[in-house]
Amino acid sequence: MRRFLAGAVLMLTIGAVSGCDKKSLCVRPPADPGTVDPGGVDNGSMSDAITTDIVDLEGAPTEVFQGETVVPAAYIPPASFRFQGAGREGDAFRVEVVARDVKAVFGIALRVEWDPAALSLVSVVPAPILGDEGAGEAVYKAAEVRPGSLAIGLAHLYYEANTALDGDVVVATLVLKSLDGRAANLSFYEPRCMLVDSTRTQIDVTYLPSVLVP
Repeated sequence: MRRFLAGAVLMLTIGAVSGCDKKSLCVRPPADPGTVDPGGVDNGSMSDAITTDIVDLEGAPTEVFQGETVVPAAYIPPASFRFQGAGREGDAFRVEVVARDVKAVFGIALRVEWDPAALSLVSVVPAPILGDEGAGEAVYKAAEVRPGSLAIGLAHLYYEANTALDGDVVVATLVLKSLDGRAANLSFYEPRCMLVDSTRTQIDVTYLPSVLVP
């Protein structure tokens, strides 16, 4: 039953990527933050996004370059999610999904999206911020449900468990490769994003898009 409830929290959505010269990454707000669901179908389920191919987390390059420049949004409010640059791995970019000041979290479901003609996913690693998965404290999932649409889910496995995300907390790290050298949007598809506390009450948060300029 605990796993059923946790699994019900694992749904994901929305993405738009952006950055800056070939050895730097600039993540900044796009001129037009509007996003469109390329799938066009939403059945409201929080678990269906995890039922398809789980991303292979192995085989990513390991060489990391420093010196990235991150240009944040003009204002990053509390109770928000955003993207930030986190260096390079070979010819790919590391991008972190960061939560700021979100209280009493039981489960997180995010959908990150980008133009699959501009970027490809190399790997994604959810951060173990809700406890040890091996010890049966939490569950972490990630699946590219279709090209350019990534589902990320994190949930406690105990009914009344909550975790406060104080300050800036990395929720997941993506490695993305530019396919054509163009700037690309990274955004959250909000209809498929959800945060809940241990009472299964939805937590309202702000989702901030960004632009990756290779």
